[in-house]
Amino acid sequence: RATATTESGGNQPPSWRNLSLVNSASTASSSPQHSFVIQLASQPANLQPTSRLAVCSPSNQILLLDRRSLQPIDGQLLGSGHDSQIVDCRFSRAAWYELLTCASRWDDQLLLWDLRVNNNKGGSAAIVRFNSESGDCMSTADISCDGLLLCAGAELDSANQDARIVFWDRRFPTAPLGCYSDSHQDSLARVRFHPSRSRRLLTASLDGLACSFDLTAECEDDALVFTYNAGCGIHGADWIAADSDLQPAQLAESVAYVLTGQEGYALFEAEELGDTLIELDRLPVLGGPTIHDDASEEADDGVTSRVADYIVGPLTCGHHLLVGQHSGRLGVLSLKQQTAPVWLSEGAVGHADTVRCCHWDSETNSLVTGSEDGMLCLWQQQTASGGLSAASRPAESFAKKERQKKRKQRRERMGPVSG
Repeated sequence: RATATTESGGNQPPSWRNLSLVNSASTASSSPQHSFVIQLASQPANLQPTSRLAVCSPSNQILLLDRRSLQPIDGQLLGSGHDSQIVDCRFSRAAWYELLTCASRWDDQLLLWDLRVNNNKGGSAAIVRFNSESGDCMSTADISCDGLLLCAGAELDSANQDARIVFWDRRFPTAPLGCYSDSHQDSLARVRFHPSRSRRLLTASLDGLACSFDLTAECEDDALVFTYNAGCGIHGADWIAADSDLQPAQLAESVAYVLTGQEGYALFEAEELGDTLIELDRLPVLGGPTIHDDASEEADDGVTSRVADYIVGPLTCGHHLLVGQHSGRLGVLSLKQQTAPVWLSEGAVGHADTVRCCHWDSETNSLVTGSEDGMLCLWQQQTASGGLSAASRPAESFAKKERQKKRKQRRERMGPVSG
């Protein structure tokens, strides 16, 4: 399933027609096992100038790349920690060098990698293992923004007919801190801590429910703040930057989204008595230059014509969706303007297969996409002259500031020039 992550920032939303392909790379050239990209994780914007990108594929390895060049970071191929396929990975918001991973069946542990420690002989880094006492098969995991609390969502336990949400104190990895077991009745698809509220958690499940928890409460019933029912299985969910055009600024930090297995999408306030802001049961029908949600309309050949084959994920503040066709073509669908998708770089050679994941960075107005063809593509906003926008050159800007800082330090050490 497609997955998406976003980083909020203060720049204006891009003109989607100016979002062009500026770089691409094959993950298979870095590692033969990475010929199929299923998930991306990018270091948070508050940890700049670092720009690592973690790439998951159907293997027990994680490939680490530079987000801007899409080139491998020397020695950074993490493997041999899990016994099965890695299904989720998250960078810590508290420390740039920490990466959390969890794997699928037959692997009942989370691994917290320290990327500062690397032996350059196969890419192994230092590992802290967080074990589950009950043998849960983990399907998703995350680490709180203060770096102190870990959480994992488990697959459905057929014997007990429950799907557990398990917690660890990072200081005590050998045994879980506790668990929730009553809120979901099917496998967890996503657990996501809030990016700035360390004890607020969003969960989503194949049972069609998305839940928001306040982890400062004493028990699971008291901790449950909000439940959204999608009506079908959810495969993606996360917190998202809010849009003042959609809701009051004071509710901005509580906005979340879900993606469903029927190519549906919802944006809502994950608070008590929170409102549903956008709700699509499925991708809308294309009717000329505009779109609408009439599922009964058919094209001339008798087949319902939808705007795209699937949703990759939301961009910016949640009212734009990255959508795709199975040929690899990508477009941006505006849910506010109700117009047909703006297709990216019609003449560019980007992806040749279904795009499974993306990461949008509002600080740089740039997008990274990963596909079943094993390709990673970097898309950035172009200026009218054809160059990259100033916001899209963080590495160049950072390097310039560093040079100016060093020149100033040299002048201060030398002191004033005497006449």
